[in-house]
Amino acid sequence: MKESEVIRQFLGMLEDSKRKYKEAEETVRLQEKKETDYMHKIEFAKDKAERNRVATEFQRSRKARREAKDQMLRVEKITRFAESNSITIKRMEGLLREQIRAEEYLDGERHYNERVKEH
Repeated sequence: MKESEVIRQFLGMLEDSKRKYKEAEETVRLQEKKETDYMHKIEFAKDKAERNRVATEFQRSRKARREAKDQMLRVEKITRFAESNSITIKRMEGLLREQIRAEEYLDGERHYNERVKEH
């Protein structure tokens, strides 16, 4: 594996972690908003069957919230690192561009042009 690929994968992991964190955070927020709705639906359910159906929906919502919360915890440290080291990450992106150029040169077809032509 080329060095540029290692750098690219690391930068990709940082971006992917930030994206996953944001998506999970939105899911947690949405599920928490639904909580009050479910409580009122249970409170005003017309019968046991409706109350059980709503309670099952509520349980699924809580499981979805827990999964999203776990995802947030899984990538939180990486996300915080990326946020607090944005200047370093920008420099790494520059390093990646330079490394790719160097690898293209070294892996490409090279030839030498003589400086002095002999007659």
